[in-house]
Amino acid sequence: MKRLIYEVAGISICAVVPEHKDPSRLLPTFLPFAVSSEHESSPDEADDSLYEASAEDRDIALTVETCIHVDIPDGLHALVTEENDMGRTEIFNFAGNVLLRFDFRGLVSRVRLCPGYGRAEVDMDMDSEYSGAVLSSVIRTAFAQVVVFHDGLSVHSSTVVCEGKGYMFLGKSGTGKSTHSRLWMKAFPGTWLLNDDNPVIRFVDGVPLVFGTPWSGKTPCYRNASAELAAMVRLSQAPENLFSALEPVQAFIEIYQGTSVLRSDDFLHEKMCDMISRLIEKIMVAHLDCLPDLAAARLCRDSILSLQR
Repeated sequence: MKRLIYEVAGISICAVVPEHKDPSRLLPTFLPFAVSSEHESSPDEADDSLYEASAEDRDIALTVETCIHVDIPDGLHALVTEENDMGRTEIFNFAGNVLLRFDFRGLVSRVRLCPGYGRAEVDMDMDSEYSGAVLSSVIRTAFAQVVVFHDGLSVHSSTVVCEGKGYMFLGKSGTGKSTHSRLWMKAFPGTWLLNDDNPVIRFVDGVPLVFGTPWSGKTPCYRNASAELAAMVRLSQAPENLFSALEPVQAFIEIYQGTSVLRSDDFLHEKMCDMISRLIEKIMVAHLDCLPDLAAARLCRDSILSLQR
């Protein structure tokens, strides 16, 4: 087995995988996050030496170990069942552990998130053509819990950076988050996409920063970068453009809906709620009824800037 070390949002992750697995093919979207790597070549040119940093020399927040037997007892009631691009996911609680069953295109994997969430154990066929995609999803799920212990939140959103500040667009799948980000990039020269699906927010020295991650949905945008967070905007499709800043209670609800924390864990849930409360004291949270046009992007940015003065 070999250990692949990555750092996402300043938090170290160690993935323990079979010796024969090529990390550039197994987890290609993690390449920009490889520790001690300034590698910018294509995955086919990747060098395994980039991944050989010693775990003992780093403060590893999350270890994900593959090839571990994980048993999910028959008849166990699923706390959560959901279907998405990664297939079917079921979440269970058994003997103090969170258990997950992923079924992606016939590849069934079982995962144990150990108490404290610093370790995840994965039971699946690592030689399947889908093993990398599933392993990435497993790491994302585990990381979304671990980051809460580090003043952070994983949030489903599309995020751009404009004049050095981060703007996060929230909403259900299909509401136009990616479209709105592209409109900002077209309307405001120099604006760039940080992440299109699953960025992470962390407080660093009291300042909320938004970070790129290896998880960006269908858009290949895996930037190891960050920016100070200025605003979060919930989008809704509408026949006209209308911007409204939200009061604290509604702002809390809008952010809460976009987080990836396991609600069944009381401690995690409390930490998440505290984080959201701190966040809405620092940034603007708003709602935008919008059309998919440049006027919506301009209204959104102009309204944020005018209200922040």
